[in-house]
Amino acid sequence: MIVDAHTHIGVERLFNLVMTSEELMATMERFHISKAVVQPQAGAPDIKQNHREIFELAQANPGKIYGLASFNPVTDEEEYRKNAEWAVNELKFRGLKLHTNGFSISPQNPFSRKVFEMGRKLKVPVMIHTGAGVPQALPSLVIPVAREFSDVPIVLAHAGGGMFAGEAIIAAQLCDNIYLETSWVYAADVAAMISAIGADRVMFGSDIFQNIPSHLAIYENLGLSDRDYEKVIGLTAASLFDLK
Repeated sequence: MIVDAHTHIGVERLFNLVMTSEELMATMERFHISKAVVQPQAGAPDIKQNHREIFELAQANPGKIYGLASFNPVTDEEEYRKNAEWAVNELKFRGLKLHTNGFSISPQNPFSRKVFEMGRKLKVPVMIHTGAGVPQALPSLVIPVAREFSDVPIVLAHAGGGMFAGEAIIAAQLCDNIYLETSWVYAADVAAMISAIGADRVMFGSDIFQNIPSHLAIYENLGLSDRDYEKVIGLTAASLFDLK
């Protein structure tokens, strides 16, 4: 089973991208992706409509597509709470996203706190963008938050994005509730992550579906045991996000 733990559909004005559901499903079929955790775009023109598009895609592809909610926390606390509850309780999304780059916010910013509080309340993981967009996207900034919210699983999206992979590894070594999703990470760093914290907390993700073949090739050529390969390529993400 292959699980893409991090991908998107929709119009992205921040990075000038358009990723359609048809392209995603075709790429998943081509490369035998069993399930995908799909997020809205940080720069979507209509963020709630982007969530609805993911929900509709999941409804049309049961057991293959699962949503992960992403709302800007720099807003009224009640508004964020209602949006998070709507996505998780009604749309059955599997987690919340804090896009530090897209929303230009640090994990330690007081506005960010509501994301982790809702992750705790709704009992879902929180994914945090790391890498591009420093300083607010530095993996090390997550350490104090992960320690305070030790009961909330936290996924470092892009695991530092290559340049800060070492920081991501240290953060995960210090905090048992931190997981690493490896889109845009170099092969040697992926190997170092698995060696440092184990296959139970490292997971394959593409971010954009054009990355799927190259990122799969990294995992296929690391010389992992069959069991560790199965974990990082799918089982770890399936367990964390409860992809039944």
